[in-house]
Amino acid sequence: MSDYKIGDTPGYEGPRPYRPANGTEGQIFMEQFCFQCLYESKESPCPIISQTMMLDDDDPKYPNQWRYDEKGIPVCIAFRAQDNPEPIGDHCPRCGRSWGEPDKG
Repeated sequence: MSDYKIGDTPGYEGPRPYRPANGTEGQIFMEQFCFQCLYESKESPCPIISQTMMLDDDDPKYPNQWRYDEKGIPVCIAFRAQDNPEPIGDHCPRCGRSWGEPDKG
């Protein structure tokens, strides 16, 4: 089992949970985040993936790590890059801004 435990990321009031609309969307998301993440491997799968597939996004047990950012882009806040495992905390792995920081562009 992965070292990552569901619930390691503190709950956050605000962004709505992300759930892929279909398999293709889910595959694209997982290729960008899950398959590049320190917490995901064949020997030790990340539990977030299975939970998002088993639960509805309005279920209180649905992982809060998959959510939309302030621009409406799906992100996983538990993501840790395999080549740079430093925790990103509440920062977007794409742009480095904190989740609540307004876009300056």
